[in-house]
Amino acid sequence: MSKKTIQTLAKLARDVEIPIADVVEIAPKCSPRFSGKGMLQHLEKYLFRYPVCVWKPAPAGVSTQSASAGMAEQECAETGGQERFAAQNTASGLPSVQIRLLEASTLREEVRQICIAIRRLVTQQHYCYRDIAVICGDYTSYASCIEQEFAAFGIPVYLDQTRGVTLNPFIEYIKSALQVRVKNYSYESVFHYLRSGLADFTPEETDRLEVYVRALGIRGRKKWETLFVYPTENMLDGQAELAQLNALRERLVLGLAPLYGKYKTTKEYAQGLYEFIAQSKIQQKLKGFEQRFAAAGDPVREREYAQIYRLVMDLLDQIVSLVGEEETTAEEFAKLLEAGFEELQVGTIPQNVDRVVAGDMERTRLKQVKALFFAGVNDGNIPGNAGNGGIISDLDREFLTGSGQELAPSPRQQMYIQRFYLYLNMTKPSELLVLSWARMNLEGRALRKSFLVGQVQRLFPTIPTEKPELEPMLLQVQSFSDGREYLANGLRSYADGLLDEAAEREFLTLYRVYQRQDVYRLWSGQLTDTAFFSYQEPSLGKAVAAALYGQTISGSVSRLEQFAACAYAHFLRYGMKLKEQEEFAFEAVDMGNLYHGVLEIFAEKLKEIGKNWFDFTEEEGERLVDEAVDAYAVTYHHTVLFDSARNAYIVQRIKRILKRTVSAMQYQLKKGSFVPEKFEVSFSVLEELDAVNIALSEQEKMRLRGRIDRVDMKEDREHVYVKVVDYKSGSREFSLAALYYGLQLQLVVYMNAAMEIAGKKHPEKEIVPAAMLYYRVQDPMIEMPEGEPSAEEVNAQVLRALRTTGIVNAREDVVEGLDQGFSGRSDVVPLERKKDGSFSARSSVLEETDFQAVSAFVEQKIRQAGRQILDGKIALDPYEQGNRNACEYCAYQKVCGFDKKIDGFVMRELENLKEDEAMELIRKEVADGNEVHGGSAAGH
Repeated sequence: MSKKTIQTLAKLARDVEIPIADVVEIAPKCSPRFSGKGMLQHLEKYLFRYPVCVWKPAPAGVSTQSASAGMAEQECAETGGQERFAAQNTASGLPSVQIRLLEASTLREEVRQICIAIRRLVTQQHYCYRDIAVICGDYTSYASCIEQEFAAFGIPVYLDQTRGVTLNPFIEYIKSALQVRVKNYSYESVFHYLRSGLADFTPEETDRLEVYVRALGIRGRKKWETLFVYPTENMLDGQAELAQLNALRERLVLGLAPLYGKYKTTKEYAQGLYEFIAQSKIQQKLKGFEQRFAAAGDPVREREYAQIYRLVMDLLDQIVSLVGEEETTAEEFAKLLEAGFEELQVGTIPQNVDRVVAGDMERTRLKQVKALFFAGVNDGNIPGNAGNGGIISDLDREFLTGSGQELAPSPRQQMYIQRFYLYLNMTKPSELLVLSWARMNLEGRALRKSFLVGQVQRLFPTIPTEKPELEPMLLQVQSFSDGREYLANGLRSYADGLLDEAAEREFLTLYRVYQRQDVYRLWSGQLTDTAFFSYQEPSLGKAVAAALYGQTISGSVSRLEQFAACAYAHFLRYGMKLKEQEEFAFEAVDMGNLYHGVLEIFAEKLKEIGKNWFDFTEEEGERLVDEAVDAYAVTYHHTVLFDSARNAYIVQRIKRILKRTVSAMQYQLKKGSFVPEKFEVSFSVLEELDAVNIALSEQEKMRLRGRIDRVDMKEDREHVYVKVVDYKSGSREFSLAALYYGLQLQLVVYMNAAMEIAGKKHPEKEIVPAAMLYYRVQDPMIEMPEGEPSAEEVNAQVLRALRTTGIVNAREDVVEGLDQGFSGRSDVVPLERKKDGSFSARSSVLEETDFQAVSAFVEQKIRQAGRQILDGKIALDPYEQGNRNACEYCAYQKVCGFDKKIDGFVMRELENLKEDEAMELIRKEVADGNEVHGGSAAGH
């Protein structure tokens, strides 16, 4: 008993006037249970005592009894703390060392070494598991490691702890159901409830509901109680699938109905919850779980599920009895319940006699222990945090204690209580005490050993600090189960060539042992295949590719650019049809679709009022933009733009940007002589065009789909000049180098199609490619010089920031038609003149012959990509060029498994070509007529 316990008993005896007999001190010179074990006896007598008495084994010829009983006190006094005790008689077969100090690199390695030591005690020294115990300085950190490692070593263990039930499915079921009401059927609360494990919804049903709800943004009780009527894009049979989804919806709403009464008091809410639990038949379900865990041999979980229903009912009864008549809200009732759930604990009892006990230093009570392993002897665990003393000062404590008040221990008292528990535990074992600590915790942070290690080392300076993890691997393997991790780590090191000759011999010995075992032969073979895995480029083959894609490849130009970036990503998207989850949200990537749609509506509205791009006023332009945005927003993605205040703000921002856009476009058109001919020209209605219908072989062909945002034309007696404009919401520059590698084909394909359309309409005239341009739809930020710029100066800077990018025909008649009479730097197209009138190096111009070469090259590139697709190319070969690569924004990063650390996975490194270098290569490819060239997707 502790001194405090004795004082408390004495006080109680005095209070009831029971006489206390004289104190009898029993202090044998040598405790019988430590007979022949001088180190443990010395530890019991002198731990935490001063001055330090250093233990030394008795000299030869001195008996155990005389050394320990006759000379102990006298020698300690005479030698100033140098006491002699007899060495242990090792003939008994007991451990030759009574106290050991173990250091491990990590917390998990520490537990592993404890398991190895326990196995050796049992197999070599004939201990029973019940003779061994493990206590921890920080049990919460060690409990999971002990459970996992002891299971791996096949050591039966009882974890002396109470288990919280906050993560039990029944608790999660109640909490999530209440949150559905509190948060009014929010997405998170509904699917937390459906995935709690007790909601009678299969994972497949929940997934189907989730896909639909996320796609259409269904939130709120009203929407869940309303019939689902809108099919999604992915539905094959819309009506049938909607009927199934509505059946699931009704089950959900009816199941939660008992929680939606017009409750006012805590008692009414509790009754509604009980009705909900009874309707869901939770008691029967928990009984089924209990029986399942019993059959699986998991007594801990069996006991948890046997108690949990009673604990919850008792909690409801307590709440009703305490605050049943108090008025409350659903949110307050949910918080009250959650606070109660956090206090629920499920106790466990040992299920077998022969097992190791593992527990906390203060909670666990041990008796008749021969060997004790004290894990986690680290600073911060021992001593533990004693707190900051609270709000009562030491003076207040003295006053209250003197008045007979019972107070919680002060920090100083807690420190001594911890020392008391340390003393109790360290003196429990009768044969072996092992102190261990780790240099690193589970998060990788450095740890220091506790002061207790120093205390023991001062008493026993000859005890070495052992590092058993440095022993040869074969000495550490205790069974086939725990040896698997050594084999896996060894295989990894062996495959990487990191083992020296001795380590390699050990590893190969272990590997051959596993290979000879029928149980582990398949597993070790699979492990070997994984360790020596090297990526090899796969191929579908022509037959499979034809079955997958058909004889005619149909798709947008973006599909070919995807193939050039990474053939495997193309396969996943267009072959396997993998798509990201559709979300009811408006993100930055949706801006482009909205800009295209609104500008198309704007052009139509101009025609309706009899105007064109040259003669509408600023007021008319702003009014038409407002009408176009409103008209498009109503139909876009189930009215997502009206779903939130954020989206409403985005609508206003879009209007502002597009008003600036139509004004800038009008300015650019007025400065030239080109006239908008067509908007949103769709390839799907132009199947006869050779530019988008390309023969790959006699049976195979490619049909491209897409839309040209705008086609402008200029005519004279002999020529038709064609300009294509593509609207972009992001910053994208036209690059001949990207075109050469197949990463940017769109503008050229659009130009080829537009020129073919113009040629069919004007067969008697020469069709001239004028310009391929990107217009970035934006509200630019500009930097102005110091001072107060005028409105005209600001507007000029804005128009300059909004000028198009791309490539322009170098013919003077073309340039004049794009920006009449400009000098210096054009604010319409990417051109700049020197003083002599020639184009500067910053101008994006091509000679007409180069335009033709680029056009022919792109046709070759399309044909080459199409043939590779139909040949079955699905190589995982993402490109890398400078600081850009295909994986950066790829939606399939978590699917493909590309990992540079695995042999065989390499990125195609594309050379950073200058524009003139890329053009020279394009000319050469076209001149040679070589369709499978070094710059292809396959070659780079």
